[in-house]
Amino acid sequence: MRQLAAAQELREQALALVSSMESGGRPWLWKEPAFAYTLPFWRQICAAPTVLLTLRNPLDSALSYEKFLMPEALRERVRMVAHFLLRWQQFMTWVLTEIRDLEHKMVVSYEALVAAPGEQCARLCRCLDAAYGPRPDAPAADDAGPGAPAPAGETAKVHHMAAAVEARLRRNVSSLALGECAEVSREQRDLYAYLATHLDGDFGDFEPARFALPACGPEYLANMRVFRWLFTNL
Repeated sequence: MRQLAAAQELREQALALVSSMESGGRPWLWKEPAFAYTLPFWRQICAAPTVLLTLRNPLDSALSYEKFLMPEALRERVRMVAHFLLRWQQFMTWVLTEIRDLEHKMVVSYEALVAAPGEQCARLCRCLDAAYGPRPDAPAADDAGPGAPAPAGETAKVHHMAAAVEARLRRNVSSLALGECAEVSREQRDLYAYLATHLDGDFGDFEPARFALPACGPEYLANMRVFRWLFTNL
């Protein structure tokens, strides 16, 4: 994927797309799960992006994907929780490997965002301030870093951001704790715990081998992508 950035036609198209996003003269955002696959390419196009990595309980995430992608007629007969847990593990290890050298990055807990949107949005604002300069309406700076608790006085921008969080949209919550689900591997539990303790985005101690997929994992996931495409398009 990284080598594709050297292909002239693809590179020109990507640079044109980035240029169109930058034409407004303000920070911009892409939200795309497929970046887990394509980040090596885009790192050659966007030299120093700011990365916001959302962290959700992987079991809840797997249940959500299963419900979203599985036809209703098959939901009672076919289970794909283990598949989507493995997919989550692969995505996260790929992303962490690719972004650990970036200066501006942070992790936002999905559960914390739903429970305390003002606090998490204030964290995000401080991360963006560090990357792009302080907001004109920001309060006086304190010594807190991007991962610190929110200051008492939230700005209008933080309130505006927090108001967009709708807790009612959190529909898929497992009745089991992560450690109680047989489909969750030790590596997946350890990876979730690692991310939950590195919300500030400091991944200097990240070791991909600690969270490696089983030997059959990459082939299995690649085949499942093909099968899902066939299932959807044929």
